[in-house]
Amino acid sequence: MAASKIAMSNMSIEQVTDILQKTALNEKQSPLLRLPGEIRNKIWKYVTGGHVILVKNIGRPSMPWNAEPPTMLRFRLDSQFPKSDALYVPPGTEPPKLKPAERVSTLFTIGRVCRQIRAETRLIQYKGNIFHFDTIVSFSAFMKSLSLEKRNLITSVAIDPTFVFDMHLSLGFTPPAAEFRVLLPKLISIYINPSLLDMVNKPTDRDKILFAMAILDLGAERDRGLKFVLYDILSSGGPGL
Repeated sequence: MAASKIAMSNMSIEQVTDILQKTALNEKQSPLLRLPGEIRNKIWKYVTGGHVILVKNIGRPSMPWNAEPPTMLRFRLDSQFPKSDALYVPPGTEPPKLKPAERVSTLFTIGRVCRQIRAETRLIQYKGNIFHFDTIVSFSAFMKSLSLEKRNLITSVAIDPTFVFDMHLSLGFTPPAAEFRVLLPKLISIYINPSLLDMVNKPTDRDKILFAMAILDLGAERDRGLKFVLYDILSSGGPGL
């Protein structure tokens, strides 16, 4: 309900009146909306949480440190993603014609039931899910699309080894912002595929992990409490949040 009050603060009296009338009608007609707000919030959290949201950009630029990445993003949502990359575009071919990228909130069908449910669930998914990025381009573009309010709710992200090597290649240039603690102040966990260990030429696994953390500018005092986890988040049986 708090989300509804915040949204209505920017509306006209006529718009607020219309919403209140529809809300009252919804509560009369829907057994779900007649439940106390505390119980509904628990239901929303159960329904919309525990997923991995895979964020990919379509039409990657030739340089990973491109300061203006394309804003066309493709989102996929599931509790488990297939191993194959269905969004792969062969070199030299045109990317498929796509509809405008969906907002993350519309990926949850529960938000399409009515305006009141959409308002009550519009922020829950940012806190209760893991956001996966294959490259710094998709990360940068997605961060630019989010308000500070939404970024403050994200606590878990996952990245591919490609993300790390794009950052490594961009050193000395102006890379897209990958300052996790700045862009995501409430971040708790960063998951990275263990295949990173096979791709880094360092003597020990510890050295390989420290190399990746250094590239990502992690490990300073400000990062105390942040978990850096080697785990294939796209495999079956996720680690939870």
